[in-house]
Amino acid sequence: MACRKDIVAQIQQANFRVHQIKDSLPDKVISFIKNENDRLHSIKKNVTNMSPERVLQRGFSITLKNGKAVKSIEDIKAGDTLETLVADGTINSEVKSAKKENDNE
Repeated sequence: MACRKDIVAQIQQANFRVHQIKDSLPDKVISFIKNENDRLHSIKKNVTNMSPERVLQRGFSITLKNGKAVKSIEDIKAGDTLETLVADGTINSEVKSAKKENDNE
């Protein structure tokens, strides 16, 4: 009989715990969704701020050679035609010379 009472008590305790979890679940789900929504909003804001258009609006430019971004001085030489994108238009230019930062020439 004592064993049966223990089992019944354990079942009642488990049942109580299930009801506690069930009652707290909606709040936890809402909190989780809110946190994920905030996280996605932050990611969206970062992606928007790093878009090429926004970067150009902050005063930066993108220089292209044959439609590809120039990433190094070694990508260009005298006589190359470059296209530089700025916030409000495009600048086309011809390279007269290119000098590396640590060159003494």
